[in-house]
Amino acid sequence: MTTAKLATRNILTKAAKGFTLIELLIVIVIIGVLAAVILIAINPVEQIARANDSGRISDIAEIGHAVQAYYANQQKLPTVGNTYQTALFNAGEISQAVVTVPPSTNTVCDGATGGTQGGICYVSNGTTNFLVWTTLDSTSNSVKAANAVAGTPCAAGTVPAAIYDSSQGKAGLACLPTNGAPAGGVSLN
Repeated sequence: MTTAKLATRNILTKAAKGFTLIELLIVIVIIGVLAAVILIAINPVEQIARANDSGRISDIAEIGHAVQAYYANQQKLPTVGNTYQTALFNAGEISQAVVTVPPSTNTVCDGATGGTQGGICYVSNGTTNFLVWTTLDSTSNSVKAANAVAGTPCAAGTVPAAIYDSSQGKAGLACLPTNGAPAGGVSLN
């Protein structure tokens, strides 16, 4: 047999045996490293927080529009307290009370001047202006609420919140103090 035939025969015999243990371990390590990099890039906790925050922001806009419709029909705002959504439901402005996904931080509500129902705070001046809000969890929404170009979240002593401000007629994000209700005319981002 010639040398070339022997070399070909040895290569074919080795290939038929399969992968070595070292080769398999190297492939497993590479797959593990890639999986870890992907998990870090995706950040599933932040993604869940953003998804929950999207629902909260939508709920705030819905309640804000419902309170404005209530005012247009009743010529008064719902009574401030823990049953304001019940008043909206009874008037036909919402089909059911909105219960938002509770944030991991406590929703900042000033119990002396406002009410909370379903994790959503409500306060009004009793005539025409009102605020509806709840706090948010995600870091990206904290940065948006702070309107930070450099990616800095809300400052210490404040929390990100989704707010509907009737004086502006819109919903948005803002950083709220942790010790009470927001003032009217909040700068929404």
